Amino acid sequence: LVTVAGGEGLQTLVAQTQPQEVLYDVRNANEGVPAHGEVAKMPGVVKATRFGFPTLEAAREELRKQPRALAVEPAPEDLAQRAAGGVLAYLKHVCLYDQVTAVAQWGAYEDSPSAGRLQLNAAALRHLEILRTSDGRYEGSVLHFLNHTSTPFGFRLFRRWLIAPLRDPVAIRKRLAAVDELLAAPAVAAQLRKKLQQLPDLERGLARVGQQ
Repeated sequence: LVTVAGGEGLQTLVAQTQPQEVLYDVRNANEGVPAHGEVAKMPGVVKATRFGFPTLEAAREELRKQPRALAVEPAPEDLAQRAAGGVLAYLKHVCLYDQVTAVAQWGAYEDSPSAGRLQLNAAALRHLEILRTSDGRYEGSVLHFLNHTSTPFGFRLFRRWLIAPLRDPVAIRKRLAAVDELLAAPAVAAQLRKKLQQLPDLERGLARVGQQ
């Protein structure tokens, strides 16, 4: 993802997945890899942490302790094994290994567009100012202008919809029909909004429960 497009692939991945933390091995810094400071400033990066990834053999040793990871098809290549092993090593470093691996779901990452959706790359998101304006502000972006959500998890869902918009006409018509129903019943929509605003962040809460 990184070397093919000089970091553009990494920026797209970060924008689409919104990771809470990005692990950065400074030993991998070269002409095709963005510097740590550049990664830390990418839209969507909450935290960029410097961490020395293990050798390939050490990474494979970590992965042998996770049979569900090794069962993922197709078998991961060397860099993917180092990355996965590095994440496991980092979890040990921050004393979260047992909590996370007990409920971890392993699967092959698919960077192809989801069925029925467009996939906007980092350049499109940047030039169209979808998530941030040209000077890096949320205020004034397309997301800021269109956002009328009532909950944090609703905002995160809307954000995912915006960076991967529908392209299937049937799905688009269904969504527009749902919007029309809400617009035709403003009292119901207002009551629903009020109730939603009283909810806690269910998505984050369920994630915390899964880590216990």
